[in-house]
Amino acid sequence: MFNERFATAANHLSHDSPAVRLPYAPGPGSDPAERPAFAGLHEVRNTIICIIVAHPRENATTSWQGHDFDFV
Repeated sequence: MFNERFATAANHLSHDSPAVRLPYAPGPGSDPAERPAFAGLHEVRNTIICIIVAHPRENATTSWQGHDFDFV
């Protein structure tokens, strides 16, 4: 299940359309049936952001310093 969500997120991030690269759904509100899916998407989004933030640092295990990334 996690691998499928990660693959979907990776595909979205590399999609040609900016609208697909930046999918964001508001919280599920009061519908409990939508909460697990929202939590999964939230987890994927947070993981991607944490990875991007961690790697440009000097003390990163695998540093991305000196590389030019186009996240557009």
